[in-house]
Amino acid sequence: MKKLFLIAFMGSFVFISCKKVIDCRDPKAINFNPEADRACDACCTYESTHTTDTVFIIHADTIYVSPNGNGGFDPADLNSMELAFAGTWEGMVETPWTSPYHVQLTFNPNDTYSGFSTNSTYPAFYYGTDANSPDKVYDLTTTYNYNNQLAASGTIDIVFSVGTVNQDEILNVRFHDNLDSLRFDFIHQGQYGPLKYELNRM
Repeated sequence: MKKLFLIAFMGSFVFISCKKVIDCRDPKAINFNPEADRACDACCTYESTHTTDTVFIIHADTIYVSPNGNGGFDPADLNSMELAFAGTWEGMVETPWTSPYHVQLTFNPNDTYSGFSTNSTYPAFYYGTDANSPDKVYDLTTTYNYNNQLAASGTIDIVFSVGTVNQDEILNVRFHDNLDSLRFDFIHQGQYGPLKYELNRM
């Protein structure tokens, strides 16, 4: 009986000790777990690097900051646009070559992104791969007037494979519906497109 108990005890110890920890493995994240055995899927959270004066919450899980001191979103301010752009979005992309298809995109405050298409064989940005990569980065660089509305533009790196990255353009970034609706265009290699994204915050 003692031998049977010992075997059962040892078996439970092996089972417990072999349990894999799935958590954030990005050292830049505030919830980085150095003891994680495997990386989680989009669970890392990041601290904003923007320094501003007024903080206000527009969406339950996203903090937007406005340096203009009035507590409101300021589309003329690039920091406001960048912080509003961060988040997870889902909706449709329209391309010149295919039927519209559904995508989900996540833009992190540390200027990395991820995305995938949910009902198409094409990647979220039509080009490249949907596989996660630390080389997937974006940068909003300027604001301007677009059809009587303030918008932003910048760059986005499209990853094709390890070491093969193409820097492309995101244009006409603008928000509607209290910042819960996002529209932007994407141009590949300065000539292919535009792909038009109409997304809603998740």
